[in-house]
Formats: sequence, structure tokens, C-alpha cells
Amino acid sequence: MKILHTADWHLGKKLWKFSRLEEQVTVLDEIVSIVERENIDIVLIAGDCFDQINPSTEAIQLFYATLFRLSRNGQTCIFVVSGNHDSPERIDAPSPLGGYNQIYFTGQFNKKIDYIDNDYFTFIKSEPGFVELVKKNEKGHLRLLLTPYVNELRLNQEIKQGEGRTHFTHIMTQYWKDQIAQHVDGDGTTLIVTHLLFSETDFAGESGEEKPIIYSGGTEPLKPECIPDLVDYVATGHLHRCHSVGDKIWYSGSPLAYSFSETDQVKGVIVLETEGNRTSTRRNVPLSSGYPLKKKTFSNIKEAVQWLQNNQECYVELHLVLDSFLSYADQQLLIGAHKRCLIVPEVIGQTKEERNQGPDLTLPIDELFKSYFQSIKNSDVNDDIMDMFNEVLATKGDS
Repeated sequence: MKILHTADWHLGKKLWKFSRLEEQVTVLDEIVSIVERENIDIVLIAGDCFDQINPSTEAIQLFYATLFRLSRNGQTCIFVVSGNHDSPERIDAPSPLGGYNQIYFTGQFNKKIDYIDNDYFTFIKSEPGFVELVKKNEKGHLRLLLTPYVNELRLNQEIKQGEGRTHFTHIMTQYWKDQIAQHVDGDGTTLIVTHLLFSETDFAGESGEEKPIIYSGGTEPLKPECIPDLVDYVATGHLHRCHSVGDKIWYSGSPLAYSFSETDQVKGVIVLETEGNRTSTRRNVPLSSGYPLKKKTFSNIKEAVQWLQNNQECYVELHLVLDSFLSYADQQLLIGAHKRCLIVPEVIGQTKEERNQGPDLTLPIDELFKSYFQSIKNSDVNDDIMDMFNEVLATKGDS
């Protein structure tokens, strides 16, 4: 079989105020093209399908339309697990319809899949958190342990082991060990599809948008030793850089760069090929869609404007190191030069504490207003606005 591993689509995600939906449409088209070109049999989507628990209508429509296209009328079998950004109930919602196109959803932990055989696949077994299938007229069984994101509190409520609260690492290690012992009784390829954090050290995470789940979701990083020996590959999500933890655990990474910590990352999907009863090859297939993200620093407004005008096809985090506050006129000049730019001004000699400190309430009210305007607009207040402010202030005094 040929298996494609992807994750962290984050449909509906924005960068600052900018929607990424158009880029997401393009990159998902690219993934569909890879499935068609490579004649992929199985697609694994390892969580964080959406960016929010309650995604937009446009994001939901894009998700379902893409899954339908990926399935190729049931010729490709798709397995989706939920991530920490997803609502498990929302991921599970289309399950009664999905099976007719060989699209299977696992939002809730330890869920049993109700499968539907078709002309391409025969299901051998389906148990809570486990499914085994074979491609018709071919040798080699594929076994999947489907383990969506679950935090430690919910896991302790669902799996009772001994008295009192049980350590998360111990629960997951024993859970996968028991799954293997109960269901793996012959030759075949065994994969875990999950959205949990793995690390070879005591700390795991990437800088930028995606924080370690230990802080954002209530679980700890798992060590590679948690994975049973009979598992051939772990398809996981959450971290946006394509990389491995140990020999078996792989993050496919996100299909687009979603934060400026990802500026130098090559985005893609992972394609596995099984031969008989083993995984024979693994390769990364790069994706080219989406605008790149760039960080630039200038101390000259004219040079910054010229660079922006010459580099339109990207998102820019523009740092300006200046001798004085950025004027309103210069700010408008920069905004007009590039439509996907965030301006971060910094005055030379001003410390971080000075930039972040609160207002001096001993100042006259007009000076406080000027200071507030500057902090919000990154520019000096002009005479017309000051006249309006003084007029409002005088009116309030008359009342």
C-alpha cells in the first residue's frame, strides 16, 4: 500500500488580520494532486484539522470538500484523528456518512469505527481505537491504532488503572501495549495515528504559534520508549516542522508556514510504502503553495519602502529601528507599499521596559492623550485631532 501522512491543516487560521483560506485552498489542491499522481491508497490526517473549536463555515466546507476529493469515490481510504485545536464531537459528526466514501473519523478517544467494505478495501477487524484492513487482491494487512488528542484529566476519566490518578505516560504506554497484545496476532504493518507530543528529552516544543501541549492542553511529552516494538511507524501532529523523534515517530509538519518561527521550513507530506508485511520506504514530498514568511529589519524608511515594493509575494514582519517615533505619514507610506506587512517600530535608546511601561498619570490630560495616541497608532497626533480632543474635553467640562 501507499500511505500519505499529513497533519496540522489549521483551516480558518489567520496571520495577524490576514485570512489564509485562499492559500489553504491552493495547498489542499496540491495534496489532492499528490494523492492522484502517486495513486495513494491510505491518507492519514493526524489532527488539528481546524484552527479553532468552532471554525468558520468556509473552513468546514473546505475540509469536507477536500476529504471527498481525496477519497476518489472510495478508492483512497482516509483516517482522521482530532487534535488539541479540534472539537472531538465536530470531528466525529459526519461519521455516519463518511464510511460510504471510505472516510473515517476518530474524534473521541478509544472510539470504534463502523466501517463499510467497498470494491477497494476489506476490513478485517474494528475495535475501540483499532482497525485492520487489507487492499483487495493484494497481500499485507494494515493495522492502525487511532489515538486522537486527549488530555491527562480526560484520559484518567476514561481509563481506570488501579487506585486513584494514574500517570499519563504510564497510561498511554500500557494502552498501546494492550492494543498490540489484543489485536496484533500475525504478519502485517502496524501504525499509530495520533496527535500527542513526543520528545527524547524532558522538554518538547517549537517556538512561535504552537506551544507545547504540556502547557496548552494538560499532557506531558511522551518518550519514544512508549511505543511498542511491533509498531512500524507513528504518524503524529502538533509541531509544524517535519522531523522525527527516534526512529519511528514522525511529524509531517503543517502544509503552510503559520508563524515566523517557520520561515526556513520546507513544507510537505510524508509518503510511506508497504511491501508485504513491512514498511519498505519513507519519503518527503514537498509542497510549494502559500506565501513565504519573511522577517526584515531596516533603519531607513526609504530603503524599507523600496524593499517592500520589490517583494510583494510574501508576508513580512518589518522591524524599524529609528531615531524617533514613526510618523503617521511614514506609516501610511509603508502600509501602501505592501498589503501583507506587520510594522514593528523601535526607537533607539528606548528600553523594552520603557516601551511597555504604563502612562505617567501626573502628566496633564492632553499629554496623556498624546501618549495614548502614540502607543495605539505608532505616530504623533496631528493638530486636527488635538483640536477635536480639546473640543470634546471642553464639552464634558460644561456638562
